[in-house]
Amino acid sequence: MDNLLDLKSSEPSRGYWDLNWSLPGGTDRYQLLQGSEYSVIHMSNDQLEVSFKSIYEPSAPGIRLPLSVDFRYIVRSGVSGFHCYAIYECPSGCRAFDLAQTRMAFKFHNFHYMAITDQKQRIMPMPEDLLPDRGKQLIVPESVLLVNPINPDLKGEANLILKENSTKSEIFQKKQTNKDLGCLVCGRVQVDDKYQYSTDNKDGGVHGWISSGPIVGFWIIFPSHEFCNGGPTKQNLTVHTGPNCLAMFHGTHYIGTDILVHFEEGETWRKVFGPFFVYLNSTLDISNAYNLWTDAKKQRLFEESLWPYDFVSSPYYLTAKERGSASGRLLVQDRFVSGSLVPAKYAYVGLSAARTEGVYGLHGWVSGFIGDYLNDELVTISSDRTATGFYVPDVNLMYVNKLFLNSPEKYRQHGMWDRYTDIHPESDQVFAIGINNPTKDWFFAHVDRRGENKYLPSTWKISFNLTSVTKGSYRLRLAIATATRSDLQVNVNYMDTQHLVFQVMNLGTDNTVCRHGIHGLYRLFNIDVSSSLLIEGNNSIFLTQVRGGDALCGVLYDYIRLEAPATSSRFQQLYPESKAQDIFRKM
Repeated sequence: MDNLLDLKSSEPSRGYWDLNWSLPGGTDRYQLLQGSEYSVIHMSNDQLEVSFKSIYEPSAPGIRLPLSVDFRYIVRSGVSGFHCYAIYECPSGCRAFDLAQTRMAFKFHNFHYMAITDQKQRIMPMPEDLLPDRGKQLIVPESVLLVNPINPDLKGEANLILKENSTKSEIFQKKQTNKDLGCLVCGRVQVDDKYQYSTDNKDGGVHGWISSGPIVGFWIIFPSHEFCNGGPTKQNLTVHTGPNCLAMFHGTHYIGTDILVHFEEGETWRKVFGPFFVYLNSTLDISNAYNLWTDAKKQRLFEESLWPYDFVSSPYYLTAKERGSASGRLLVQDRFVSGSLVPAKYAYVGLSAARTEGVYGLHGWVSGFIGDYLNDELVTISSDRTATGFYVPDVNLMYVNKLFLNSPEKYRQHGMWDRYTDIHPESDQVFAIGINNPTKDWFFAHVDRRGENKYLPSTWKISFNLTSVTKGSYRLRLAIATATRSDLQVNVNYMDTQHLVFQVMNLGTDNTVCRHGIHGLYRLFNIDVSSSLLIEGNNSIFLTQVRGGDALCGVLYDYIRLEAPATSSRFQQLYPESKAQDIFRKM
């Protein structure tokens, strides 16, 4: 194969760096990044490092991207691939601007099989399958119903559900009939959407494609995600129909404008994105094609063992001897879980944004507890910050992606927002504490109800019983895994203004519902509820999605808990900031 990249695309559009940016308050601008100055940074018998640099000149006329970028590529002897990184810099005199997204992308030809994880891999549609004569665009522009795909095996939900004795090599090779492959015919239409192949940074590390002839693997390997903005739970795109393969470094997907990088007038800044590794492998035997994925996973582990690399020439990339370390114990204080400090198992700890130059905060959160740790403040109790564990129904058979049949990621199927109305056709969801099960009875996304001509607001009811009411202020903890264009109101016992205890308008720009996610930007609201609003006996809390007319708005709850006031003087002495009783929790 002379060239792995797409020969139909112009040369600058086959493998490239790009970004989205805007002037403050302005419209989004897309820019393909190109270097205007070439130089050899390092050359020896064992290694070559080259640079392609673009320098911003503040005095130049017109509106130009206020950013200097230095692209670096490293080729090493005996290494099947190359390392890529880039140095982004705002030099003195730059104008103010916002950075929305930046990445490196590769476009191929003759690659049809993609792999993200052991469970998420498949033969993909052709780019022509997304065009109007072969596919039908759905409510989400990126979602296309494959009506008449070039590959007949992809028509009717790929027409394949593998039997237990079907191997990955058989999937890759499938040139035979369905009967020969040992498969069942489904007769469903398949949906393709690039957001269905998103993954958390913490769950990624290697993804790529295998070509059909010659049999070559192309893999993007992240030896670390420390240079990717958004942290370990940030969701990013990986691969999509094209075939395209992405290395994402910064973007607003699943978070929205909250993660925009705002640069002030004259502000200086520099960051190294990468290095990441582009790994190539091959085989002459088609029956060994799947082994290219296995080999790529091994290469990922090897690259991780080398991190931080010791062969990068830029002085702005810090080697191991230039880095420090931190050690200690992180404990959680949740007085409703334990009277003792709880070890922070499965914690995420790192440096948060600098408060002043060179001074950072130590930030962390713990799966299973609400809140954050920042410096010496321990805000107790959090969650896993996702809507995982709630009820996700089966997909409408009109919109199947076979990759997520019988998968823990059922929520990635298209059209799951409409399944709420299918499951609750007459009235909205009612959840009784102590009776209902959140894994079966709490729909994973609070969305609008599908009406006859438009989407309608929906109100969810949580019912619970109080044997007594303690005078004082109760506390409702409302942790939200993600939200999009939501007007949320919370009422206690009655749906009137006197019993309205909380409201927030236009919450979130995460777009998680339409992009088939389960979490986005985490938000925690602590709501005071007067005891005068509660009664002995049966009580209700109403959660209302007030905004109607929007199929894709929604709130995904993470954790809800109502706490009673303290009643014991001894308890107040030990825990003056605490509430005494956990009335209910819905996790």
